[in-house]
Amino acid sequence: MSKLPSISLRPGDPGEVDALVKLATTAYATSIGKLAEFSGREAELHQAFKRFVTAAVDQIIVAEQDGALVGFAATEGRSDEISDVWVEPAHQGKGIGAILLAACEAQIKQWGFSCSWLTTHAQNTRASNFYRVQGYALLNVHTAPSVSLPDITYPKALLGKQLSRPDASKAASMAEVRVGIDTLDPMIVSLIAERFAFIDRAADLKPALAMPARVHERVEEVVANARAQAEGVGFDPDLTEKLWRTMIDLAIHREDKKMGDPSHEPAS
Repeated sequence: MSKLPSISLRPGDPGEVDALVKLATTAYATSIGKLAEFSGREAELHQAFKRFVTAAVDQIIVAEQDGALVGFAATEGRSDEISDVWVEPAHQGKGIGAILLAACEAQIKQWGFSCSWLTTHAQNTRASNFYRVQGYALLNVHTAPSVSLPDITYPKALLGKQLSRPDASKAASMAEVRVGIDTLDPMIVSLIAERFAFIDRAADLKPALAMPARVHERVEEVVANARAQAEGVGFDPDLTEKLWRTMIDLAIHREDKKMGDPSHEPAS
């Protein structure tokens, strides 16, 4: 498969089932295994992992570093669900999990799915935070039985990620709607940050030009442009104008403060 600096990815091999089971059991024990409901179930857990790895070894993506097995991940049954991402504890925090996750997502996208899904223990904050950093949105938390130990129920967090630019018309569930929104929001925030960088630069330049923060003609020009762009993509121009005037007021307030006039307050 793909190769990155010092990390190589390849398919799992039937001859390494025991090594994969040992890795998963060890990683599990240092994370979810610390939670009270899983304490003392190591032997059962080992057998559950052995059944899974034996049956799905050809669907597993293995990560090696300098020839040593350091992690693996799996998407079972060519579905859009990532069932496992395990990294040997001594190698955690080095980006291996992110590499494995990206490889699973590439497979899922290649199979024609637009979203990827996974679950983790809701109290496993380290895992939840890792997935959020990788672009996953928390969709819900519900009580469900453990796949490995079915007699145990626990709060299961469902997370999802949009793998391509969201298309609202194709969202078939509220979960997909939420993933779409959570995919777009970082893009919007990034663009707003870029826009306000120009606002800050304007505040640097305007004093030398004896220009005030608010230039009425420019405000109306920007609003008119935004309305025209909204109409061009079939969006509500009145709503667009309200959003833009609010943003402009906030920008002018920011300019005033930067230019030494904190008295201006944005319109409510």
